[in-house]
Amino acid sequence: MSYETTDAPALDARSFELPDLQALVEEPLLPELEPYLRYDEELGLGLHHPLVVQPIAVVNGLVNRLYQSKTADLSEAIAQEDWERVSFIYERPYRIEAFIEHALNGECTALADLSPELRRIVTSIWMDSENHYEMREHWNQLFAKRDGTLLLSDTQGQELFDSLPDVLTAYRGDHADSLRISWSLDQATGKFFARRFSGSSRALLVGTVKKEHIYGVITERGETEILVDMHHVENIR
Repeated sequence: MSYETTDAPALDARSFELPDLQALVEEPLLPELEPYLRYDEELGLGLHHPLVVQPIAVVNGLVNRLYQSKTADLSEAIAQEDWERVSFIYERPYRIEAFIEHALNGECTALADLSPELRRIVTSIWMDSENHYEMREHWNQLFAKRDGTLLLSDTQGQELFDSLPDVLTAYRGDHADSLRISWSLDQATGKFFARRFSGSSRALLVGTVKKEHIYGVITERGETEILVDMHHVENIR
């Protein structure tokens, strides 16, 4: 087998201009970012802005350019009313707040009153979030009303929900006095979260819940997660 050659010139590494790293370090931080600087005794100086999170080693010039790029992308996404893109331009801890601000005009409306498309976006945000408890006020408002269907589910969630018995066993790895809304149908998953942090007081919590109280089923993260008001989890041990 033969291959045709082209007359394209060979790439010369010397033709690429590298940024002046010292200039990027010395560049002043944009004024709108300055209030979001944080100092940690172990990690040093970090930045925690809704659009840019840099926990350590803040290089002003790089952070400035990332912020400007994401700000431009955000303006374009808002103009297109692409609420999923808008939400995911924000850093992970701030996405549900961004969704409420932009897609819901700042009003935290119950999921039961939203369109299937908006519920799908919220499902994606939930699946990618790790600070549900910190944003519990927003999530409690979103879950405050039921309409007889699953409020959050991925592609397989509805099928799994339909197959569940009327009463089922749920597992959660957590502190005994901290009962939250995310549980698992898989005991091994509950044990994993119970042992996730060495030296903690977490334990495997086991309880029962009626199917009618489940308002979310997520299966796409390699587990069978159910969302249920913690007050409806009974016989906890």
